[in-house]
Amino acid sequence: MGKLDKSLSSLDQLVFKIIKANHETKEDANLVMSVLKEMDVVSLEQQFCSEFLAQSIERYFFYKYHDYKLDESLMKFEKDWKNPNTWGYTSDFNLSLWDYLIANRIPVIILERLPDYRTNQTMTSMKTPFFYIGAAPPHHIKKLKELNLYGLFIDERKIFEGDLDYLCKNIYENVLLNHDKNVVARDKTMGLNSRKISRRIFSLYPSLRQKENVNYGIIVGGLHNPEKYISSQGFNTEIINNPDLRIKDFSDKMSLCLIQGKGYDDVKNILTTRALLVAIYPFMSTEAKNSIWEIECALSERVTYGEIKNLFNQVASAPRHPSGITLSKEQHALLIGYADKLIHR
Repeated sequence: MGKLDKSLSSLDQLVFKIIKANHETKEDANLVMSVLKEMDVVSLEQQFCSEFLAQSIERYFFYKYHDYKLDESLMKFEKDWKNPNTWGYTSDFNLSLWDYLIANRIPVIILERLPDYRTNQTMTSMKTPFFYIGAAPPHHIKKLKELNLYGLFIDERKIFEGDLDYLCKNIYENVLLNHDKNVVARDKTMGLNSRKISRRIFSLYPSLRQKENVNYGIIVGGLHNPEKYISSQGFNTEIINNPDLRIKDFSDKMSLCLIQGKGYDDVKNILTTRALLVAIYPFMSTEAKNSIWEIECALSERVTYGEIKNLFNQVASAPRHPSGITLSKEQHALLIGYADKLIHR
């Protein structure tokens, strides 16, 4: 009973401050830092973080907090996290933030963490499930990976047949899948971890028990909503929103639409634009590919479903390629020519 009472005391004492932020640049980090000065302990955003990595991060910050001399493993850890080829977390945002946390002796306890085997399964599922019904020439596989259409089922003959509805519905199903994996599932993980992590905070930093309220800053991307799952565990939560949320790609835009309660019909123009890009991406110039998000934003403001449906009908009526696994030159000319007109409209 004594242990239960102690846990309940921690539950009342800890306030989860959900810091919703852009997290790419040094300027983004400066905005977050202006809030962190009010925090007693912080959780960094670590997508699909393993328990092993979470404990390594926490141990590193624990040593820095107490001014302990780093042992050999932590010196290697410090070198690795600054190397983009080792972790992949080395953005200007993270480098600035870590330096700030160390300089200001702010403890770090990671909220988003999974058992090591779950992290491996999740990361594998996010990277590898590219499924195709029918023919899948290499340039199409490359196209879908670069467009981040994870787990998308595509019968590529539907492009040559001009079946726009098929493409839109499959892309929408893929959006729902990725929103669930990339956003909702991660938010649920943070909620499920909240009680265990609250005990870890006070175990590693017992002096915090002397405070009436302990502010636990949870840094997440602006599209995340872990607060409802953390609140369901009985904790107090407060939200600190970034007033200038940056939508940086198609996945972000669609996640925002889902959070706003928009359904398939509400986002049909966005899906129509994406379907057009799926069809023409292999034939776009390198310069255009490097500006794909800007092009997509511009096109989604200019196209209508009816307009692109008419284009796909023209593609279906055009002569087919003898191989049946790629666009004919006539179909190619229709799609590319139309997209070029839209971009320069």
